[in-house]
Amino acid sequence: MNKHTLTRHSGLLALTLAAMLGVSGTARADNPSPSATPGQEAAAFKVGEGSAVFDSASARGRVLVVHVLSGRVSQANAAYLKDLAEAASTVAGVTHVIVQNASEADFRATVATAPESLVHSMYRDSSGAAEQLLHLEGTIDADGASVAAPAVLVLDPAGKELYRRIGKKDTDRDSATALAKKIGELTRDRRANESSLDGGLALGGYDPVAYLDEQKAAEGSARIQSAYCGVTYRFTNLEHREKFNADPEHYLPAYGGWCATAMAYGRKVEVDPKNFKVTQGRLFLFYKGLRGNALNDWNKDEAGQTRKADEHWQQTVEAKK
Repeated sequence: MNKHTLTRHSGLLALTLAAMLGVSGTARADNPSPSATPGQEAAAFKVGEGSAVFDSASARGRVLVVHVLSGRVSQANAAYLKDLAEAASTVAGVTHVIVQNASEADFRATVATAPESLVHSMYRDSSGAAEQLLHLEGTIDADGASVAAPAVLVLDPAGKELYRRIGKKDTDRDSATALAKKIGELTRDRRANESSLDGGLALGGYDPVAYLDEQKAAEGSARIQSAYCGVTYRFTNLEHREKFNADPEHYLPAYGGWCATAMAYGRKVEVDPKNFKVTQGRLFLFYKGLRGNALNDWNKDEAGQTRKADEHWQQTVEAKK
């Protein structure tokens, strides 16, 4: 980590309020707590300086997790950042921003202990304005001094609050691994509930990126996984996982992974994960077995089958509203 990297992340907070929709002064939660204002839209904000500024508007369309570190140099902060660096890669479609209300020296020291993958997500909030704006303000005692308390806020892709927690001491926080699991639970949607899964695992463990980018069926590794909307996907390598995490919607199979031909008739039928077709950037999977090869029937009228399958899948998902 070089001096320039440290400098560009330190300095005063540049914070602007773009919206204050449904956020009241009573939003602060005791700890532990569920979301204090579930479903409310959080205030938009910017934090940072110069060319290193985070704008919460840039995270719309993705889950945004605001991690507030305690306002001092501590082993608890260092351990949490290490845990976060490992856990962040196991959840797709998430933007992490790490904020610390601390002196410039303490912020620099905290950045110096952080894994390199997180440095560009770290911003100093010297006045605590970000915490106040998001109602995450709180203090803890640190060797007789009052410093900012650790906290976390999870916002859905529309900017609405899903979860928050404010710690009463430096070690009073969710582990990043536990938080990753919670995000999966909170973001699980109707598509996930209707998808073809094996104990929460999609595509029989096959790599969704290999299908789309390499036109091949390849079994992923149980050691290289990521979850999206509560569904687990496996990958053959770390690069594929990074691609999926950046744009999971692009790599999702059509019709929740059910046989595309059967879906055209409104039925859910298991597939052979090696029997697939990619058309116009969409992954279609098909049954293959004693009753024949559903891909052959699909190819007889792909446009018509796609239209009917799309309609039936939409009806299936909407029926669960």
